Amino acid sequence: MLITFGNQQVDVIYKAQVAPKSAERLLNDIQGGGGTPLALALKKISDISQQHKAHVQTLTILTDGRAKEPSNMVTLDMPITLVDMEDSTVNLGRVEKLAKQLNGQYVQLQQLPRV
Repeated sequence: MLITFGNQQVDVIYKAQVAPKSAERLLNDIQGGGGTPLALALKKISDISQQHKAHVQTLTILTDGRAKEPSNMVTLDMPITLVDMEDSTVNLGRVEKLAKQLNGQYVQLQQLPRV
C-alpha cells in the first residue's frame, strides 16, 4: 500500500493488493508539499493495518521531518523505518528525533543503496 501525506491531506495512492511490476511511475507522480499531517497519516495507517492483521506489515516513511506534530501520535505495532530526505547543508536532526518518538529505525537517504 502506498499512502502520501502533504498539503493537509492523506491520500491512498495504491491499495493493498498484488505489488505492481514497477512502482516507478507511482513514485514519480508523488508531489511534495508543505502542511504535512503526519499524525493524521499515522492514524489512517493504524486504521488500515487493523483491517489487514493477517499480513506482515512494515512502514517506511520518507520525510524531511518538518511536520509539526503533537506528542501523542498513534503508536503502531509494526517495524517502522524513517528515511531522512532533508536537503540542507546542516541536518537539524528532526527525522532522527521523530524516529525515536515512533520507536523506528532512522536512515539517511544517502545511506540507501542506489539501484
